[in-house]
Amino acid sequence: MMMKKLATVGLIGLGLVSAPNAVFGRSLLQEEASDLPLGMTEGQLADITDAVTECSGDWSDIEALWQNEVADLIALVEAETSTVNAQSKDKAEAETVVEEVAKVDYGKLALAVLESEEWDALMASEELAALSEEMELDCVMENEAFASLFQNMLASNGIDESSPMHAVAKQAPAIAGGYYACGGRIKPVLEFVEGVAPGMLGGGGFDPMSVLAAPEFMALQASGFDMACFFGVPEVSGLLGSIMG
Repeated sequence: MMMKKLATVGLIGLGLVSAPNAVFGRSLLQEEASDLPLGMTEGQLADITDAVTECSGDWSDIEALWQNEVADLIALVEAETSTVNAQSKDKAEAETVVEEVAKVDYGKLALAVLESEEWDALMASEELAALSEEMELDCVMENEAFASLFQNMLASNGIDESSPMHAVAKQAPAIAGGYYACGGRIKPVLEFVEGVAPGMLGGGGFDPMSVLAAPEFMALQASGFDMACFFGVPEVSGLLGSIMG
């Protein structure tokens, strides 16, 4: 049972980054034309910028990532899924987008992303390294402006209480904040995902022992991440309880 729990935490670690980013990426595709990230208003952008600064981050790092590495990754995902432009308000076209998204092989898509030059560029980015080391992620997640933006993005993507994703998605900020508070940082968990996901998604299946023995898992712990602390985060323990039954 403990091994299963440890392995589950590894998967939750993947979710710390992949789930919020999946929402952000899809929100970008669904928003009306805008030059601002995630379709934010000028006021929201100012509030989020202030929040990042107050939490020891540098908004210019986020902006640089958004305009370069993240933009390239979004373009890659769009190319891989052949998703049509969803900025139109035409109902028929919107229904086509939903149908196309439903057909996506997300395992194959994740492998394509992790094996891409665009992913390598993201991981090598100085801005990512700076945000990982300097920005207080728990502080950002607790910020009212971010919380409001995140909830708006969930709603805009149809993730409400009737959605099977809602129970996990609504907890994402608290889980990410707990991860940071327990010593976790952004880049180490991305490196962990990069190391173990290909084996799991490439047909090898989920082998808890191989995940726990992976150098990337050891590196995640060595980076300062306290797994026992993470288990104690209420949202994490609650999620684990629902997973384990």
